[in-house]
Amino acid sequence: MRYISASRRWFQDYRLESKDIIGRSHYEIFPEIPERWKAIHRRCLAGATEFCDEDPFPRQDGTLDWVKWEIRPWLDVSGQIGGIIVMSEVVTDRKNAELALLESERLRFEGQRMEGLGTLAAGVAHNINNILAIILGTASMHEESAAEAPSREAFRTIGKACSRGRDLVNSLLRFARPAIPMNSSVELHPLLDEVRSLLESTTMNQVKVIGSFAEAPSWINGDAGSLHHAFLNLCLNSLGAMPDGGTITLRTAVPEETMVEVSVEDDGTGMTPEILAHVMEPFFTTKEVGKGTGLGLSMTYGVVKAHGGTVDITSKPGQGTTVKLRFPRIPAPAGSEPGPAGAPAPALASMKVFVVDDDEDVRFLMTRMLKRAGVREVKVFPCGQDVLESLPSEELPDLVILDQNMPGLNGTQTMERIRDLLPGMPILISSGQPDIEEQACFKLPKVGVISKPFTVREIQTKLAEFSSHAASGS
Repeated sequence: MRYISASRRWFQDYRLESKDIIGRSHYEIFPEIPERWKAIHRRCLAGATEFCDEDPFPRQDGTLDWVKWEIRPWLDVSGQIGGIIVMSEVVTDRKNAELALLESERLRFEGQRMEGLGTLAAGVAHNINNILAIILGTASMHEESAAEAPSREAFRTIGKACSRGRDLVNSLLRFARPAIPMNSSVELHPLLDEVRSLLESTTMNQVKVIGSFAEAPSWINGDAGSLHHAFLNLCLNSLGAMPDGGTITLRTAVPEETMVEVSVEDDGTGMTPEILAHVMEPFFTTKEVGKGTGLGLSMTYGVVKAHGGTVDITSKPGQGTTVKLRFPRIPAPAGSEPGPAGAPAPALASMKVFVVDDDEDVRFLMTRMLKRAGVREVKVFPCGQDVLESLPSEELPDLVILDQNMPGLNGTQTMERIRDLLPGMPILISSGQPDIEEQACFKLPKVGVISKPFTVREIQTKLAEFSSHAASGS
């Protein structure tokens, strides 16, 4: 099969001239032609017509074109098959546009899926936090009353586990609400130690987890739940890079007075420069379909950036990976070492509190917690409508505690109607939604928010704030 003619575009693509090919065999010019094309040629010489709407076609300069082609037999003057005719059209621009559209649709679908996850998390967070509130509240009361140290430690451990559960729920909710509250002082060493303990208990001793922390305290301003989730994401990536076991080292340093550095180091498979260049991109993943969303590192980057920090990743194939996070350091806050819960403030002993919550177990527990905190009288209601009907005929309470997520009237709606009846009534919203206190309606005078689940100490502190405001007339 020898060339008798070719188009100008064909000559240009292959940087050839007619004298280079006319009269010469195709297989002589292109000796490494794939077997697939040899088979196509054989079928066409036997009388078949072959075509393809889009086919990847590598050029000699290393670029890739998409080509639409048709190959049919060429008949000589006697009507016999004397060769083949190849007709082609470059459709690279059209194909690239289609691929870009497909990628855009994929990203949109991934975004909708993550938004759906956020919606689902918001729907179940109320019930999950109610369960955690019952466990945490009960554990905090027993911790304070336990006479023996082992019992106190056991209840303290339960409390920590519930707090982590609350943080994880909040992390899920932030898929739909990406803003991160930056209103807390966070000590990184206990947070990293919790991550280390969690990994040690779940890796079945296949991976050794080491904590190497600086002597100086590592306080930053931010949100403990988001940071815990970010550190855990990095460690899970390290675990995925060590299928046969290895070592993860969580390290902190204070390279300068105003900075804290957190390192997550592993001795896993490492990454090539090509992969390393894309690891922070949303939805980029080297895992199999269904094994990962590709959002872990991009979310971690978002969390660190929101905390005013930076991310630096170094990795080489076969030499592991090190991720270094740097955060602005702050001084240790006053009273950062909490002591045991103090005696109830004298003002609490005269307080009457209404509790409105649709969960019977939460109402029972809230009554016990408020009594433990020193409140004189507690009355409970299952819904907002009931408390509204009782207010005109009841002795007025000093405070109304409202669950935010209730059937019928929610906490906000109930608060608005109470304020219509009693403009100066103090209101405390109990909610499992993160950042709810940032809403304008909760910044009004004599309105507060407490996040579920909470301890006896936390509710006692909130009550003391309201009683002090009442004493000062504010």
